[in-house]
Amino acid sequence: MHDDLTFFDEIEAYCGRLSYRPGGVAQLHVSTRHAHVDVVVERWGAERETVWSADGVAATFTPPPDDADSA
Repeated sequence: MHDDLTFFDEIEAYCGRLSYRPGGVAQLHVSTRHAHVDVVVERWGAERETVWSADGVAATFTPPPDDADSA
């Protein structure tokens, strides 16, 4: 039995890097069983600022690797 401690929400997502330069292209990894998702990208600093958003982005489910929750 697969012990999946990492995938417990309806959607899991993370960026390819922790930060990007202004004007850079951010890579977003998303896994969900929903066919489409809405995406909001925010810059967190002194204030939160929405820098990009889109509705109805196509999405797919990708199971996490067996060692995803290992230290």
